[in-house]
Amino acid sequence: MKIHHCITSIFILFNILLISCVKDPMSGTKSKENSAKIAPDGFNFETSRNVNVSITLLSNIDEPLKGIIIDINSTKGETLLRGASNENGVFTGSINIPSYIDTLLIRPDNTGLNQNVKALIVNNNITCTIGGVSGSSGNVLMATSGGKAFSGPNFKTFAQTAYTYMGTYESSGRPLSYLDPQKGNVSAALINYLGESLPERQDVRIHHPQYLSNNATEHLNIVQPSEVWITFVSEGAGNLNSVGYYTYPTNNPPNNASKINEIKYLFPNASAGGSGGGMQTGDRVKLGSFQAGISIGFVLISSGWNPNLNAVNKNNTHFYSDSPFNPEGSAALQTHTVLLHYAQENQFIIGFEDLPRDNPNCDQDFNDVILYAISNPATGISTAGVNTISVPADTDGDGVYDVNDKFPSDPTKAYITFFPSQTTKGTLAFEDNWPKKGDYDMNDLVINYRYSYVSNAANKVVEMTGEFVAVAAWALNKNGFGIQFPFAQNLVSNIVGQKLTDNYITLNANGT
Repeated sequence: MKIHHCITSIFILFNILLISCVKDPMSGTKSKENSAKIAPDGFNFETSRNVNVSITLLSNIDEPLKGIIIDINSTKGETLLRGASNENGVFTGSINIPSYIDTLLIRPDNTGLNQNVKALIVNNNITCTIGGVSGSSGNVLMATSGGKAFSGPNFKTFAQTAYTYMGTYESSGRPLSYLDPQKGNVSAALINYLGESLPERQDVRIHHPQYLSNNATEHLNIVQPSEVWITFVSEGAGNLNSVGYYTYPTNNPPNNASKINEIKYLFPNASAGGSGGGMQTGDRVKLGSFQAGISIGFVLISSGWNPNLNAVNKNNTHFYSDSPFNPEGSAALQTHTVLLHYAQENQFIIGFEDLPRDNPNCDQDFNDVILYAISNPATGISTAGVNTISVPADTDGDGVYDVNDKFPSDPTKAYITFFPSQTTKGTLAFEDNWPKKGDYDMNDLVINYRYSYVSNAANKVVEMTGEFVAVAAWALNKNGFGIQFPFAQNLVSNIVGQKLTDNYITLNANGT
């Protein structure tokens, strides 16, 4: 049962410690007072600070993105704060962090949005927008667009495959001369569908194995004279990848990579702004006009972008949409692209996996680069054999889609957070003589602790678990240990897990 949307159950695991031993007495010698200044003016001994966070998530046509779980991480990757965006796409919260930290990473946990966006703390605040018509804004550290135009050299390999640039590009590898002035729409609906179909860090073989079936179409097959555009949606890769395309007659495909006549660099650096590149959601390129009977294939060059040379390294590992051309020994692992049809907006989604799939570090999520294709006429690209994009589900109706909901069948719960983190514990050290005279060695009781919090879609904590481990107890006194919370006891429904070894503590009906 909820009580005013506050904490409804608390699990606390702790021991009442009754361990004693004799301490060394203090000498009682009074030290000589030092009149010299030992700290600069204004020094307050504070080693931490509270930071207020306000994040807005928007599609690139300014639609709010509701129910997206957002992680606020340290630059080491530890999750410090987590919450869900509301109906306006907004998440607000506060966090206590070490004073020396000046930058945090914002990670919306949904495919189709920029990942690990760097945000600068200004006056103990982070206020930013991720997405929107004008792109990310606020305290976000992004790459600067514009500047000198680069035109990389074109090559022909010994196998006679030509590598060509489609035009000039920025120093970040973002297209310049051939970038369409009109951006492609990346709607809130598409982002939700992508979150269901190609979720972050989730193996496609488990949640959508049909995407990798032998019968799945991997290329764009043109069936009517058509103009074709490719739009950049997002990327979730650690590598600076390059993406190109090639064409061939549908009825006469190449039987090995050396038979590809030409690879054109579509996006020399398919990395988003703030993530090693300058790509923006909705960046669009026109491939050209194609006759019926032509197929368009794609190739991802893993870590292909060389930021020192501002050019593509064509010698790096290639992953083709023609699965047999890829280097894995097992045919079951050779697929590196998925092609999905999103009929609602007449789009063909192309998702890439950028690591060798027999590499244990490969997460198999196929969202390292996500693009979509459209044609004019809309029926110019065949849907035969193309998998349909998956529809997102919200089983419990709490506004958080099942793929991101840790409790998809429970509307009172949505996600879990930890303090200080999921993998570390904090430490409490006690001196039991304070303020009386004592040795002040702060080891009369030392406790390692970690809290976990279960929150609902409205970011209200509904359940809490405390883990406590005694690591030292060098006290003469018989001490106990307990937790005091800053709210009224009638807001708690029940507590379990106490270990009471004596009868001097009386509990209320709810365990407080």
